[in-house]
Amino acid sequence: MAWLCADFRVDQESYQHYGYHRVIFHESARATGNGLFVAQVYEAIIKFQEMRGGGTPMRLCLALFYLVYYRNDPQVVDKAKVLLNQVLRSKSQINLATGYNEVDCLDEARDRLAELLYEQFRYTSELTSKQQFLGEMRKIQEENVNNALYDTNPSESSTAIIYACMLRKVSSNSQFQDVLERLFQSCVKALSDTDSSNDQASLVLLAKVLACVPGLERDARIAFSAKYSILDQKIALTSEDGTYGLSDIHRDDANDKGVETESIPENSAEQQSENKDEESTVEWKEERFRYKSHEKWGDILPSDPIKCSGNSEHVIRYWESTPIYVCITYIDVHLCAACFENIKLVNCGEKAWNDIGTRRFCGEDHRYIKGPIEGWKGIRDGVIVIEREDVETRMPFKDWLEDLKMNRWKRAWEAFWKREDLVNVLE
Repeated sequence: MAWLCADFRVDQESYQHYGYHRVIFHESARATGNGLFVAQVYEAIIKFQEMRGGGTPMRLCLALFYLVYYRNDPQVVDKAKVLLNQVLRSKSQINLATGYNEVDCLDEARDRLAELLYEQFRYTSELTSKQQFLGEMRKIQEENVNNALYDTNPSESSTAIIYACMLRKVSSNSQFQDVLERLFQSCVKALSDTDSSNDQASLVLLAKVLACVPGLERDARIAFSAKYSILDQKIALTSEDGTYGLSDIHRDDANDKGVETESIPENSAEQQSENKDEESTVEWKEERFRYKSHEKWGDILPSDPIKCSGNSEHVIRYWESTPIYVCITYIDVHLCAACFENIKLVNCGEKAWNDIGTRRFCGEDHRYIKGPIEGWKGIRDGVIVIEREDVETRMPFKDWLEDLKMNRWKRAWEAFWKREDLVNVLE
């Protein structure tokens, strides 16, 4: 119990984010075929913690286990739905083992519940059932949670993409547009301000929004391709703490090592030989400098590596080793090329879900954005560079974003509302 309950921290050396112990526990169940034991352990922990006013983090873990290992069992999936709703409506998210307020549980519960509802919505052909699932989705988009530390606005988060897709299917295109319009304006605002910390997430969300609107597919791929890029060097050099785009992990690392992040000093041999700590500091600064000027990909921001959602052994850093496919509807699914091919085999019936591991994939026949776009050379000094067939296209990122906002976005919606979906000729 202590081992699982302490599973809500980040290991700075191995980049194992919270959930690492959980993944080991779940995968051991798959290897031994003893999923019932895992469920019983979680239920025992929840019962023990409930008597002391806790249990919310473990409810989330049990729900995630059900969704991964029993995704084809409707009765167990319904159990997961109940657990996720309990997490969202819980009065406390305190982890009794650590005393820490696990507010992130609320985000993950909302994300997983939205994905679950979307799959149930897709796989039913009955209109009344679709309307029921849409009503449940509307509720989690509009309902407040019981935690003063929770600052996520669902209408400006990735779950709104799922909500918009459901609205378009059984409600109205005008509501579909309203939801995407709010998301679009939120992303543009975030990418236009002087706070660089949210640029990467905003670019991915913007790419998904654009992919939902016919005619903006190329812009969607450009936005996704820019996710690793420094958008504005002036902001990078004048940010408050000098750590443009860095996660809290790297900021803490810099502070622990005494790094003066406002500037990058010359690394002379004399400086490097002063002491071991100083050498460590210099190495960290050199790494950060390399990230900012990549010969192939332009000005790259320092960011944590991510793991492929289908293969935990495959760590993705920039565009170096493989194209990346991001699911448009699911919240945070990034697939390497090999796992993307696997999911295609699942979609055509040549493989089963259990054949491709326990990592969280998205559902069947989802849509993806591939990055980087062909000819992508990155953003250099704030300028997007794309080279195709020996023709180089350059456009300042700010100009691209402004033209998207003022022209292409509006034209795409004009075409959307003019389009006729009826058959023209019957013969």
